[in-house]
Amino acid sequence: MRYLVLIPLLIIAVLLVLFGVQNTQLVNLRFLNYSLENLSVSLVIIIAAMFGAVLVALLNLWR
Repeated sequence: MRYLVLIPLLIIAVLLVLFGVQNTQLVNLRFLNYSLENLSVSLVIIIAAMFGAVLVALLNLWR
């Protein structure tokens, strides 16, 4: 039964690794007066998606 949970997690992990390998271009991120330079596109997208997931989870808890 545990394998039914592990298989989708393994597939997601492989897809995230493939996404990271294929999106290695470096970008600069600026927000207000803050600046982060030379971040990988995949890192920026994954962090933004995780931040959005946490925000949605917190909003669902509040509701």
